[in-house]
Amino acid sequence: MTLPSPLGGPPPEEVTLPRAPLARVLAQVRYPSILYIGEKSRLAPFQADVRAQYPIFREDSGQNFKVEMSPGGPAIETERSTLWRFGSVDGVWLITLTPEAVTLETRAYESRAEFVQRLAHVLACVETHFAPGIAERISMRYVTRVTDEGYDRIDDMVEPGLLGLAIPEFRRHVTHAISEAAIEIEEGALFLRWGVLPPNGTFDPFVLEPIGKPSWVIDIDVSITGFTDFKAGALADHFYALAKRAYAIFRHMVTDAFLALYGGRS
Repeated sequence: MTLPSPLGGPPPEEVTLPRAPLARVLAQVRYPSILYIGEKSRLAPFQADVRAQYPIFREDSGQNFKVEMSPGGPAIETERSTLWRFGSVDGVWLITLTPEAVTLETRAYESRAEFVQRLAHVLACVETHFAPGIAERISMRYVTRVTDEGYDRIDDMVEPGLLGLAIPEFRRHVTHAISEAAIEIEEGALFLRWGVLPPNGTFDPFVLEPIGKPSWVIDIDVSITGFTDFKAGALADHFYALAKRAYAIFRHMVTDAFLALYGGRS
C-alpha cells in the first residue's frame, strides 16, 4: 500500500535551523534482556570504547519505559531497572544502557547525519561487547518546544488544521490542550503529540523538563517494531530512514514562518 505524503514517500529537502527549538532528540534500540548488563563489572570494556566522547559515568535506578503500538494506540509499560549513564562533559549528550535497551539522546541536535553517525558508534560498541543478536524495536523521538515570540505567533507558525483550541480568539484562555494520534507510516508507526502546555507543564518529565512559561510542543515518535538482526550498520540505516520520516512529518506541521523565525535557509 502506498501511503500519502508525509506518511510515505521522500521527505522535503532539509532546511537547517540554526536556532531550532528542539528540546530533545532520542534514539533507542530495545532487545531481549541481557541480564549481565546489570552487573557493573561487565561494563568496563564498553566504557573504554565510548569514554572519549562520553566520559561522565553514573549509575541510576529508575523507571524504564516500554512503548508498544496497538490498534487502540500506544501502550506504555514501566518497570524498575538499573540504568547506566554515559554523558558528555557539557551534559548535552547521554547514553543510557539497560539490560533491555540502549538509548542515545541529545539537547544539541545539529543534523541527522551527525546524530546517526554518533548512534552508529554506540550501537557498534553494544554489538561488540554485549552481542544482543536481535533488536525488538527501534525508535526515534523529536521533541520541539516553542516559547516566547514563537508561541505568541503560533497561529502563523503551524498549519491551521493543527491549532485546535489554540486559535487566536481562544488561545489566551487555553492553558492546556494536547492532541495525540497513532498513525501508520511507511517505515512502521508514528505516535504524535502536539499542542499547548502551561507554565511548568509537561506530558513527560523525562524528556521535557517543565519551564516557567507557556509553550507549544510537537512530539514526533517514529518506530519500527519486529525482530531484526542487531547489526550496527543496518540499524543505522533504519534510523536514518526514521529521521527522514520524522522530518517529513515536522515539515508538514509547520509553515515557512516557523522556518524563517528559527533561521531557516533552504
